[in-house]
Amino acid sequence: MSLKMKIQLTPDLTKSLEQRGTTEPNLFEARGSARFRCNATATAKLMASKMHIPNQDEDSLVIVKDLSRSGVGFISHQQWFPSQVIELTLATGKIHGRVARARRIAASCYEIGIEIAKFEQNAASA
Repeated sequence: MSLKMKIQLTPDLTKSLEQRGTTEPNLFEARGSARFRCNATATAKLMASKMHIPNQDEDSLVIVKDLSRSGVGFISHQQWFPSQVIELTLATGKIHGRVARARRIAASCYEIGIEIAKFEQNAASA
């Protein structure tokens, strides 16, 4: 199965994805660990949901924008909802987590944050 990138990035978001290094928390964030910017593609797969969302893809291609010890931030073409369980497949392995936050940036562009529950590293990258 081949997935197609459906995200419609805004100019501001495109510019922020080009930045590297750590991100500074804003005034209203309570973070326990530093976030590191990245710009990588991954596959997001819906593993469990307490609700049925019509027209929500079970698998989608996403852009990982930042990582920390406890979470991952990514951009998706579709909205995900708090408490949904997602598996992100990256080149280095799989991250299992629960959606902690979601916000709409623009049409077909959502910023999603998940809390990491488990990381499975690929044997080749170990």
